[in-house]
Amino acid sequence: CLIESCSFSKARSIALYDGKLIDIIYEFKYRGKLGHGGFLSGLLVDNMPYDAGKLDVVVPVPIHIKKLRSREYNQSAVLAINLARRIGVKHDLFGLRKIKDTRPQFEIEKEEERRRNVKGAFSVVNAETFSGKSVLVVDDVFTTGSTSDECARVLLKAGASGVSVLTVARARWS
Repeated sequence: CLIESCSFSKARSIALYDGKLIDIIYEFKYRGKLGHGGFLSGLLVDNMPYDAGKLDVVVPVPIHIKKLRSREYNQSAVLAINLARRIGVKHDLFGLRKIKDTRPQFEIEKEEERRRNVKGAFSVVNAETFSGKSVLVVDDVFTTGSTSDECARVLLKAGASGVSVLTVARARWS
């Protein structure tokens, strides 16, 4: 984790955000190529680094309602649903919400600015949903960990016993 003190206990990515994977994720996320979600979810399942038996719930990184209306789907939710079903763990698509419409993280270069951008951007709908639960947060790309960290922070505040992160790709960060 590039952040000095992370709220999540572990973060794992299946591959580097490089080569053809950049194109596949871009098409999946921005061009409506939902079929790529099956392939990307398969990568997560086939390379699952966590013991599914120790997870209580899989949660996608949420997107703001304005972005959801524009894109018509949340790519992280597609990944989370597919992964959870295939590993036999419950998923919750609505318990964690994005309440602040932030700038896209890829537009921000400095880590500190990325952290500020997502600070206070997420909330838990009902704390009882995550109380005492081991949560796996799923996203497409991990860059600095700012988004994952903020999601984990609010989940832990709501009573989650632990939060791990799984992404398809890990961006190179200098």
